[in-house]
Amino acid sequence: MMDPLTVRPTVSPEEIRALLIAEVALILELKQAEIDPSKGFDEYGLDSVAGVILLNAVEESLGIELEPEVVMRGRCINEIVDTLANIEIVAPASSAA
Repeated sequence: MMDPLTVRPTVSPEEIRALLIAEVALILELKQAEIDPSKGFDEYGLDSVAGVILLNAVEESLGIELEPEVVMRGRCINEIVDTLANIEIVAPASSAA
């Protein structure tokens, strides 16, 4: 449970996009600059296994749980960003004290 006095900044759409680009690049073994966030996942050859890996990476990085449909429904990185931008996501609190 989060301490009510702890303020955690919200995660911006740009941060979510950067995270997704990094994860897709890692999965595909490409450079991040080669990932077009508007290009469909099917054009990259991403399958459902890669979708689960992407979902797990997003959940772990953001410290949240998502319904698999959030990733599976998105046809590209930008669509997932748009979906996540419509829900409040707070960055995980720093463990450093």
